[in-house]
Amino acid sequence: RLRYTNAGHEPALLYRVGGGRTEQLCSTGPLAGVIEDADYPTEAVQLEAGDLLLLYTDGATDAARGSEWLGTEGLQRILEQHLQPDTQAMLEAIYASILEFARGSLRDDIALMLVRAT
Repeated sequence: RLRYTNAGHEPALLYRVGGGRTEQLCSTGPLAGVIEDADYPTEAVQLEAGDLLLLYTDGATDAARGSEWLGTEGLQRILEQHLQPDTQAMLEAIYASILEFARGSLRDDIALMLVRAT
């Protein structure tokens, strides 16, 4: 079971290996530090063995090719295109695909973390 709070950041992507689909774990509160005494409820999801959780900064979704932005849906497609048993190789392939989409020129720094449930 994963319990999370998201303070207005990019939604985590949860790939359900059993159903072959990706869910967005959306924000549970406003951007951190913007509203004094803001409420940040906790959500929970049940993880199954093999499920994948991709956490990322907005540098990934802000990757652009001309006027076209990758966006959350584009990152989701990239995640689903690179499914493989080796988590590290998968993460590297996701990063390479983001760079390829942006033609090697990123607008912002990127942090990616991929977790596989066991």
